[in-house]
Amino acid sequence: MKEITLQLIFYLSLILVWQILVGILDVPEYLFPSPLDVADQFKSNFFILLENTGVTIFETLIGFILGVVFALLVALAIVHSRILEILIYPALIFSQTTPRIAIAPLLVIWFGYDILPKIIIVIIISFFTIVVNTVKGLKSADPELLDLMNSYGASKKEILIKVKLPIALPYIFAALKIAITLSVIGAVVGEFVGADKGLGYLIMLGNVNLDTSLMFS
Repeated sequence: MKEITLQLIFYLSLILVWQILVGILDVPEYLFPSPLDVADQFKSNFFILLENTGVTIFETLIGFILGVVFALLVALAIVHSRILEILIYPALIFSQTTPRIAIAPLLVIWFGYDILPKIIIVIIISFFTIVVNTVKGLKSADPELLDLMNSYGASKKEILIKVKLPIALPYIFAALKIAITLSVIGAVVGEFVGADKGLGYLIMLGNVNLDTSLMFS
């Protein structure tokens, strides 16, 4: 409770300093709005912001869930198939060096300005991060432990559930933590490229109209 109070005081102090500096320096609203300007904009456009937030959240969650499902299935296939590992895994590793956001304009051309290309962008972003980490986690099981399970006559399914998956969980959850953040970024950037709704669309709208307080909201 003491930490929360300290954090609250700290951030309220920052907002107060922000408000005072903007007033003293007489900074134009279009250049850097004050907290009161942002709050007023937020209040005036609350339902518009709420509606567009819902769109971005929907794109993020649907894309993230589908990305997780596809990634886990592909990771399991790679771990249990040497051929798939040889053919697919190097491409997945190489993809980590490629800015996947760069394909957003192509997706807009191919699938239009609806929410589908944004969902696909989120799927792509979350998929690669999760599948690489999951494969690494599943392959990190101690070989001696695997030999012991084989000596007991355990099936591949039993080894996966009782040995590989528990060991891989820290890798998987770490990937999920990164992927959900990247998913939000992917959805918003996808809306930057082409959209008629969503938070990215509102930010671009505010940018075109020099409505900086809307962008902050």
